[in-house]
Amino acid sequence: MNWRFSWYLKRLPGKSPPHYLNLEPTNRCNLSCIWCVASSARPQGFLELALAQRVLDQAASAGVREIRFFLAGEPLLHPKIHELVSMAKIRKLRTVIHSNAMLLTREKSKALISAGLDEISFSVNGLTHEEISQNQPGAELDVMVSHIHDFLTQKRDTSSSFPLVILQIIQHPTELGKPLDRDRIKALFGEPGPDRILRLAPHSWAGQLSGDAAAARGTRYHPCQPLWQGMSVAWDGRVFLCCGDLNGRVVIGDLRQEQLMDVWNGQRLNKIRQHVVKNDRSALALCSGCDALWWHTHPLSHDLRRAGWRVLGRVLHKTKGF
Repeated sequence: MNWRFSWYLKRLPGKSPPHYLNLEPTNRCNLSCIWCVASSARPQGFLELALAQRVLDQAASAGVREIRFFLAGEPLLHPKIHELVSMAKIRKLRTVIHSNAMLLTREKSKALISAGLDEISFSVNGLTHEEISQNQPGAELDVMVSHIHDFLTQKRDTSSSFPLVILQIIQHPTELGKPLDRDRIKALFGEPGPDRILRLAPHSWAGQLSGDAAAARGTRYHPCQPLWQGMSVAWDGRVFLCCGDLNGRVVIGDLRQEQLMDVWNGQRLNKIRQHVVKNDRSALALCSGCDALWWHTHPLSHDLRRAGWRVLGRVLHKTKGF
């Protein structure tokens, strides 16, 4: 929690480690989602197990809590994704994967569950074939649903509460004002279905996407959370400014040669944090047009309210299935 207080008060993190790492298995992807800005211009490759071990050892030693095996690309393209999860779990790190589910075969599902994966979220940006075709070119709703349903079945057969399964739906802002079609979700995924449903509006990926996604989310300025909360490590060990920097426009370190905490508390990142705290972003690539800096209320108020909704959601989940 120390990082939160530093962030609320706009102070540098000090000795507090990042809460999580985005550790990218690969930046290759099998889809071309309309709200993604990842470019094939960045060299493509796969995270090597030796580099993963180096990063995970440092993360565990520093006190990092969570490893999110995604950044750009589709994590399930990595041929040893389950081994990466196992490596993190051995070091007592919480593990998360975000996937489009198109490559989630029965064998991969079994391997990920056996590896001890804590959470998996599925990007299914529509509940009809037409919406999927428009929002996630290359995806097929029937295939995604079949794979997720099979994953849920395998999870149920283990009699375990984990991995937590989240259905993430990114929708056009005009659609978010409409009630979520929960009957359609139940018809697609059955009972008990995903543990949680998360509806999101598209965001600008640090000002790189225009249109509706670039609209400010509020009128109150506050430094963005990722600069205090997490570190984003590409498949080749380079450290990017934040989780919105899918193309590595701002590289702040390289964990092939540097130590994790040296980068986290290094002069370059702290200088960027100081500029953001002062709202002096004109010379900062990405930060100058990022929508993550605008809030409706102070983040503390927002987090307290969200925590209350989470408690209510758990109660509803137990009593009504959603």
